[in-house]
Amino acid sequence: MSESYDIDHPIYQVGQSTLSFTQLLNYFIDPAYKRGNLSRISDLHVKNGRPISFRIDDDLTPLPEGSGVSAATIEYMLGVLLSEKHLEIVLDKENPKDLDTAFEWEAQGINFRLNIFKDRDGLAFVMSGLRIEKVQRFSKQRYLMKNPLLQIIANFVMCLLAALVTE
Repeated sequence: MSESYDIDHPIYQVGQSTLSFTQLLNYFIDPAYKRGNLSRISDLHVKNGRPISFRIDDDLTPLPEGSGVSAATIEYMLGVLLSEKHLEIVLDKENPKDLDTAFEWEAQGINFRLNIFKDRDGLAFVMSGLRIEKVQRFSKQRYLMKNPLLQIIANFVMCLLAALVTE
């Protein structure tokens, strides 16, 4: 698979607009969906044939005027999110596998848990935003950035805390 995937490429039809994956992720940081410093949006749900939905205050809410997502759009989104190796695993025509992994939105410094699976309608995935703002600030201290071992330890601690926070 040598196709190039661009997070800023418009791919999803909402009303008269076509949104990029970056624009979809922007909902997680939109001040209209924040309570204090925390996003009220916890998850992004993508399912073949259904509009993209966000879990807002524990309610699954489709994007207003969002179109049903096509299999091709889901595959493109996964191309943005996954390594080539992981993409091959979930798109394998003979033996596709479910996948649990992570995605870092580098532009905003936000990490997501990513669950990709196949249901009766085809590929689907859920992205869960991880709320670890304090640890992220700690990990960006200068001395951590200069010491690779400390940076690895800080990232490990971030992952552990993220797993505890989302349970």
